[in-house]
Amino acid sequence: MNAKEKIIIIIISLLISVSIMLSLKFTLSDNDKEIKIDNLELVIENGTRSIPGYIINNSDKTIKYAEIELHMIHDYGITRTETCKIGKIEPGEKCRFTFYLFYLEFDYCNVKISKVEYK
Repeated sequence: MNAKEKIIIIIISLLISVSIMLSLKFTLSDNDKEIKIDNLELVIENGTRSIPGYIINNSDKTIKYAEIELHMIHDYGITRTETCKIGKIEPGEKCRFTFYLFYLEFDYCNVKISKVEYK
């Protein structure tokens, strides 16, 4: 592979990364102030894609359990859903989570947080 081909691959990879990052959406309503999902970003490292982020407990109660659902939709209608389960989160605590996207068989998809449940 020559230098020109490598540059083209890097540019395409960057465009795909930006497209996925721009398509991240939240489904939490403005009325839900008890928790916050923060700092979602696409990370590509050594060919592995992941989306790390933080869940923040803004309430004065301990959250015993939280579940975040990531929904991916490809242009051809292929959909995949991944769930991240998080244990106890104390009031004011910030907890990191990561979705690993090992199984993506395509280079582009729309990504959104489709559900956040907690108790």
